[in-house]
Amino acid sequence: MMLLLQNGLNPARSTAFFNHVQAQLQSNGVAVDVVDQTDLATQPLERYELVVSNLVIPQPCRLRAPCYGAVQTDRSCGLRLLARCGLPVMPWALARTPHQVRSLFDLWAAERLLLKRSGSFGGTGVTAFTRAGLDQLTWDPDRDLFCPELNPASGDVYKAEVFGGEVVMSFRSASPPLHASMTGPVQHGVPGIYGTRTLLTFPDPLQTDLRRLASELHRLGAGHCSIDFMQDSRGDFQAIEINGGFVALWWTQQHDIFCHRMGGILERMVRECGRTARAAA
Repeated sequence: MMLLLQNGLNPARSTAFFNHVQAQLQSNGVAVDVVDQTDLATQPLERYELVVSNLVIPQPCRLRAPCYGAVQTDRSCGLRLLARCGLPVMPWALARTPHQVRSLFDLWAAERLLLKRSGSFGGTGVTAFTRAGLDQLTWDPDRDLFCPELNPASGDVYKAEVFGGEVVMSFRSASPPLHASMTGPVQHGVPGIYGTRTLLTFPDPLQTDLRRLASELHRLGAGHCSIDFMQDSRGDFQAIEINGGFVALWWTQQHDIFCHRMGGILERMVRECGRTARAAA
């Protein structure tokens, strides 16, 4: 059994994780090669039962071996996928004009709105603003979305990490509310989830919906994905985004359960792919 792992997203910060998984699998009889930002098209992919990357895998490579990698979609497409899988999703809207954006303040009875740009990550593409700051904004009306601040009293973020059709782990990241850092009508960039993290298990039926989403992402050839939630003012969880393109493994390295679970899922996947290949031979 042979597995190829690509550590292509900031390799230095994820080396410890990949070394751990490689040792875990090799001790169980699975040969593992690890490459970093090497072009996968130059690799002998046909010799592997499974190829997994945290970068986007080109379609020609996917035709040469079973592949699971990063997926990048517009924010609205990601939220629609979450809703199709039964997850509760935050209110959101696309808007073409400032007038349409102003109407969203009234629709959601919101003091502040968020502009979330597609193709961004780590909070860099998120702008918080009040009515007074609207004239300072530019956005892509087809790709960037607007949403309300779900709970002005809390900035806590809850994350579910999914891979291989399973929920790997979930955790809470304690963060200050938005108003604690917003000093004017516009704040460009909202800090990502870098607070103290605590493991958690989401309640049913949310956990069941997450497993359904994990299965669908696996069917689509997605690798490690992360789903962000916040609680609204009533305490109900609302999904705010899915991260499938720049999912940082070091977010979860402080929890040993993540390494062990990922290693176990990878072993299951490579053995399943091996059985499928033998049956087709």
